[in-house]
Parts: sequence; structure tokens; C-alpha cells
Amino acid sequence: GILKWEILHHANKLSEGSVKTKTVNHYERLWTDVKIDLPGKLPIDKDNFTLKFSLWIENEKITENEYNLIISNKDWVANKNNRSKIIELFDPTGSSKKVLEQLEIPVVEIQNLEVIKGDLLIVANVDELKNTPNNWQNVVEFSKNGGRVLMIHPGKHILSLLPEKIESILDKPGRIVNMHIPESKAFIDINPLELSWWQPSHDEYPTACKRSYRLKTNNPEEKLCTFIEVHSYLGGDRGAQLNKMSGSPLVEFTVGNGTIIASELDVNVGYSDPIAGKLLMNLIDMLLDK
Repeated sequence: GILKWEILHHANKLSEGSVKTKTVNHYERLWTDVKIDLPGKLPIDKDNFTLKFSLWIENEKITENEYNLIISNKDWVANKNNRSKIIELFDPTGSSKKVLEQLEIPVVEIQNLEVIKGDLLIVANVDELKNTPNNWQNVVEFSKNGGRVLMIHPGKHILSLLPEKIESILDKPGRIVNMHIPESKAFIDINPLELSWWQPSHDEYPTACKRSYRLKTNNPEEKLCTFIEVHSYLGGDRGAQLNKMSGSPLVEFTVGNGTIIASELDVNVGYSDPIAGKLLMNLIDMLLDK
């Protein structure tokens, strides 16, 4: 047979192609790799598109499937503002380097937290470290003195950094995250339903966040996003159960004269997912603009 594919924007066909398929016996299935080409420039910076597959045998359409996609031009994600500001990056694993390069965000890599002197400090992926980084409390001191900090996946180490703010961690990945403050600058040009099903790579399950924080404070403005486990049921002490099954994967704290934003949303996949990339760009811009 022939497997045909099309990329559609409303009624306009942007690209198409086909690949021959092998014969498949009953009750068997066949995996087929398909290379899908996109135009170098989309007709709109970012929008919903349709990926359509159809299987043909002897010029007869046997079946057809459609999938909704969000696709954007690179310029929609990247922001050329604040390029004169100094952004320091402390990333022991290097896991955020790919997305920062893709978004053309210039950073100064630092090997330790002994001296922090940039306009913005990005602390990334320390959740993969067994022990708390040396000079960990310097991050708080930097914020108290007016510094701005973006933490990407601090994991358990945030408990020792902000014990007065974070009570515990819900250490479960989530595929669907909800905006708690949709008017926040973090969500400029992002729709509420788009904080879900981010694809890390072709062989991994989609997720949106790695974990969530449970806060000690009752200030609702500190919770930018919320996550709740799916297929959970309430009974008895509903308040205690709700707290056990939910958390906030994106929080913003005023610490002294500065600001700390901590994110467990997986913005590291922003090199391939435009929404993740846009969120990372928005977080950097909102901190640099403070």
C-alpha cells in the first residue's frame, strides 16, 4: 500500500508526501518511519495545524487519521530583547544548553555559585545532583540583594534553599498543567490548554512537568501553575487528599529585594516544542524586565 501524509493549515496544504508500506498480516502491526518536511517559513508565526495520514491500496483509500499540531516559526519563540543583559548559567549537567542555544539566548557559564554578578542567574538541573551544590545559600543572598533567579528543575534541593516557602514535593511527572494566573507575563502568547503533552523525543512519553511543589504559604499569587493527578478520587478529608495529590510546578517568590522563579515545567524540550521554548523565553524576559 501507500501511506500518504499532508500538513494542512485550515484549507491550505503546506506540504505532502508518501511512502510505500509492506504487506501486514491480520492481527499484526507495522511501524513505518516517515520523514515529514515543513516549509522554511510558515504563513503565520504560530497556529494550529493538521497532520493527516491516509492509507491507500490499489487507488482506494482504506483509512484516514488526523492529528492536531501546534507549529511555529522560530522567530515567534525567540525574543531579541534584553540581549545586552548578562545572564549567568549554572548547569552542572548541561541539559539546558541545547534549548538556550536554539533560542539564541547568550549566557555566561559559571562552574560554581561562589560569586554571582549577572543581571539574571539561571540555576538548571541540580535535581540530578545527589548533594546540594556548594555555596547553595548564595542563590538566596543574590536575590535578597535585588538579583533575579530562574531555577529549572531544582528538585529536592529547593527544600533547603527556601524552607519557609516550600513544604514538600509531589515527585510525580504530569502530562497536563493548568494556568493558575493566566494573566501572568509568563504566559504571553500561550493558550491555557497548551501546557500539556510536551514531547521530549520521539521515543519518550509526553510530559509537561517533572514534579510539583507544595507551598507553606497561602499567597495565591505565588502559584503560577497547578497540577493535579489524574484518575484520583476524593473522600473523607477532601482538603488533605487534594493537597496530597496536587502541587504547583511553576512558582514565583519575592525574596528580599529580588525574585526567584522555580520551574519544574520541562522547558528543556523547548528546542523542539515551541510552547516549552516560548515559556522559557517569557520567564527570562519577565525576570530581566523587573
